[in-house]
Amino acid sequence: MIQLEETQELLTWKISFQAERKYYRKSLIRDYASWLEKNYKKSYHLRAAASFHEWYLAYTQKEKLDPNTIKPVDLEYWIDYLFNDARYIKKRSQAPQMYNVNSIRAYKRSIKTFFRYLLDTKQISESAYQAIHKRSARSIMQPEMLSQRQTALLTSYYDTHLRSDWHFIRNKAILYASLYGGLSLTDIIQLPSNSLKVLNAVIKIEMGDKPRIVEIEAELMNPLLDWIEIRGGNIEKMFVTDQYKPLTESDMAAIYQVCGVDVGIPNLSAIVLRNTYIKNLYEKGYEIPFIAYATGASPHYIHRIAESIDF
Repeated sequence: MIQLEETQELLTWKISFQAERKYYRKSLIRDYASWLEKNYKKSYHLRAAASFHEWYLAYTQKEKLDPNTIKPVDLEYWIDYLFNDARYIKKRSQAPQMYNVNSIRAYKRSIKTFFRYLLDTKQISESAYQAIHKRSARSIMQPEMLSQRQTALLTSYYDTHLRSDWHFIRNKAILYASLYGGLSLTDIIQLPSNSLKVLNAVIKIEMGDKPRIVEIEAELMNPLLDWIEIRGGNIEKMFVTDQYKPLTESDMAAIYQVCGVDVGIPNLSAIVLRNTYIKNLYEKGYEIPFIAYATGASPHYIHRIAESIDF
């Protein structure tokens, strides 16, 4: 059962509002709480509604929320806000924290219930949530990633075929650099040999406009060391052709085509592997700002990947 004391606590959840806003919010939340109770819904749905209501008033600079004025783009902006800018204080002694992945998932699921309430009570005739849900389902621009089965196919092929030929070892290191290190096509082409710091288990990426340090897990370190051993030293670039020339985009396209045929993944590319790495970090619970730094990807792009796998 939903207690009004919990509802009242939510009314003063983040920041103070003018008296008129507090009164309206109190009325809205009380009505929503009654509907949730009547329909046997959990009380945590109130938090998403409170968050959206609070954000919407600040975003639109309005005194009251008219449900009929809510557009799909407003919900998209609110979700972006949760991913990138929203903060909460868990304990008074702690600094404000970003919402974690599970909280954002729960908020988006819960806001769907809020719009169902608005429909059921005839406060709106069409749900903004359904509009963005349908738009997402129709989108053909979602980032491509490997499925779990495809990832298993690729790693099984390269980890069980203990071949020692030059091309196999180089190609494995290239693929794993994106799959386990998040390196982009440009990173792989431009990466200097001295960027790998074995003792610190990191790759220093200093070129481009997003310098960063990539921590190397064992899944990537071993293929890199195998490649360096067979490649030899005194070479400017980390990855080269069999003539020891810098790789070009055409060379890389040919490598991915050959590897895709070998493992049975026709859409194999650096961006698909990098997206898979980003997805894996996200599913492990890493925050978007950290993933952005670790991969050089924009928070907006990571948000698109998160949207495609979560909702």
